[in-house]
Amino acid sequence: MPISSGPDSAWIGVALPVSETFGILQSRWQIVAVTALTIIAMAVGLVLLLVRKYSRRLRDLPKLSIDRTSYAQDILDLIRTGEDMHLELKSTMRTNLHTGKPGKEIELAWLKGAAAFLNTEGGILLLGVADDGALVGLEADNFENDDKCRLHFKNLLNQHLGAENARLVRFDLYELEGKRIGAVECERSDAPVYLRSKNEEAFLIRSGPSNIELSVSRAVKYIRGRF
Repeated sequence: MPISSGPDSAWIGVALPVSETFGILQSRWQIVAVTALTIIAMAVGLVLLLVRKYSRRLRDLPKLSIDRTSYAQDILDLIRTGEDMHLELKSTMRTNLHTGKPGKEIELAWLKGAAAFLNTEGGILLLGVADDGALVGLEADNFENDDKCRLHFKNLLNQHLGAENARLVRFDLYELEGKRIGAVECERSDAPVYLRSKNEEAFLIRSGPSNIELSVSRAVKYIRGRF
């Protein structure tokens, strides 16, 4: 290669004994091969360890949504697991089965569950399913049609939890063993959600199969650590 571009430029050439370089590798191919195989084996082992570790975690992840293509099996599986940190069962949406009449306390009962799910890790509310897992259906609520049922749900959600949180809650109706079941899927909220009733606000979280209403001081402490 030319060192400079002038008329009196000098040139330099470099010769490298490539055969000797590869000769060193060839003479020690066993060491190179063993080293390469060791590295590959360690990498494979690490991958298997990670897969084994995190696959268990993935299997243990709570179910926070229902597969619309196989909803019947999904809902039955949820009912079989029973109420827990991420599942709550309610017999009706608005009707008190003891009196046969609509009751505000019935509506607030499942709304508390929705608020608690939103403030914790998310979860699913199944309406039309008794505490023992029996399929009751929403027939006792006496809605004229599915649209009226959905509208009533939407109005309650906007009134008590706030329209700004509607994006975190999905409500669907399903036919299961001849019964109409309502499924309320709640995502984990990134901001505190309050349950409003009679000009008062309550802050709830989910603990195991129960909803817990926190006092002001405990709510402040929880909100600081959670949001």
